[in-house]
Amino acid sequence: MKNSPLQLLRYFIPEISFSANPSFDSNKECDTAMEEFSVETAVNRQTAPKGFPGHSWTIEMKISQGIKEGKNFPYRFKLVILGMFAFLDEALAEEKETQFVRVNGSSILYGAAREVLRSTTALGPWDALIIPGISFYEKQLVQKEEAAPVQESD
Repeated sequence: MKNSPLQLLRYFIPEISFSANPSFDSNKECDTAMEEFSVETAVNRQTAPKGFPGHSWTIEMKISQGIKEGKNFPYRFKLVILGMFAFLDEALAEEKETQFVRVNGSSILYGAAREVLRSTTALGPWDALIIPGISFYEKQLVQKEEAAPVQESD
């Protein structure tokens, strides 16, 4: 096992709001409300301070959950979390490093956000909420060239 070249230096929460749904009925099945669940990320490379080992990155993530009228879901929330990262391996091309930070850094930050939301909702009147695991990996669409027909030789 080796350390990841991407290290979370710190994170903080500049905004959080949370409210319990007074019409939630814990005796009924809970609606998934996935159409109201949203995760947005902004990944930015920063100018590293003098003497900083590697590259400096920030990721801002906004996670929110609304409740549509008539849905049986326990909580509405919005969380903004900002993470500061160091990428310590300068061997990757810029585009590969960006993808590495986008996928892995967002995953690290989302894990921290999941725990913040779980512990916050645990203080509410309904059970603690664990938001779903998601993937930040998006395949780059590569268009394959059509193969030229093979001509048989006699």
